[in-house]
Parts: sequence; C-alpha cells; structure tokens
Amino acid sequence: MYGIIGVMIMMTLRGGGVMGVHVGMSWLGIVSSVIMGVMGGIYVISRNEKSMEWMERIRGESRKYVSMSIITGMIWSKEVWGEWWINDVRNISMLVCWIWIEVIGGVKKEYKGIIGWMGMINMPIIKYGVEWWNTMHQPVSVSEWGGSIGREEIREIGKVIIIGIMVSIEVIRDMRRREANTGKL
Repeated sequence: MYGIIGVMIMMTLRGGGVMGVHVGMSWLGIVSSVIMGVMGGIYVISRNEKSMEWMERIRGESRKYVSMSIITGMIWSKEVWGEWWINDVRNISMLVCWIWIEVIGGVKKEYKGIIGWMGMINMPIIKYGVEWWNTMHQPVSVSEWGGSIGREEIREIGKVIIIGIMVSIEVIRDMRRREANTGKL
C-alpha cells in the first residue's frame, strides 16, 4: 500500500496527475471485489470454509484498492472540476462498494457469503454506469477501440496494477506465514 502511495506522489510531482493511479486502483478494486463476491457465492452454495477464508483475505486488499480509488478520484475531481466530490454514478457506486466491503467485515459469518454474493450487483453499475446514464464522469478511459488516454498513461496504469498485485501477494503470504506460526489470521 505504501508503495502505491509513493508511486502516486511521484506521478503527481512529475506532472502526470493521479489518473494512472486512479484507474489502476479502480480496476484492482473492482476485480478484487468480484473475486470476493465469487468466494461468497461459493460459500453460500457449498459451505466451503476455504472460500470464506479467501473472501476475508481478499476483503482486506479490496478495501485498500477501493479506498485508494475513491481518494485518487477525489484528487482528480478537484483538478478537473474544482470540486472534491461530485454526485456522479461512478463515484457513488464506488462509495457503495466501499460500504459493502465494510459491512461484510462487520456481520456474522453465516451472512458474509450472501452479502458478498449480493454485492456483485454493484459491479456492472461501476463499470457501465457512465455509459448507461449521462454523468459528469468521463467515459471509458482505456478501451481496445481507443479510449481517452494515451500510451504513457496506460503504461502508468500497468505499473500501478503490477505493484498492487505484488503488494497483495506479499500481504497474503505474510498472513499465511502468521497463520502457520500462530494458527490465527
């Protein structure tokens, strides 16, 4: 997480803005939230304890990514529109995603799976909301048909995603080491 914050500061200081970090964190947040929801669905269907364990591990990482997406989105919003927050479908749906992640952490185990599974309803809204409704948020930034950003920004997004995955892998490895040594997460 600190590495990602460092990358964000470096990108901003050299004039790149926060767009690369924002888009990278958003993608990581959405993908990790989908994986978390799938693990919740597996738990609901099969009562597989490993799926619940992985859902909890991924929840911590997803919380970081979605939080960083919201924070960098606010910074980007201030740069573009002069406001820290706008009531835009993507902003609101990412906030709902963050609340969903926090709710999962605070409920009993038997409800986590179903709430995790149901929370995936929000994922298409995050992804396609700016296409479905007329909002202030810019349209798709990266697309195989050409988005609104250039190659350099795409490289920056790729760097952020790679760093984020590496940090998550290390965090999960550390959790597994602690669990092996103490028997607890």
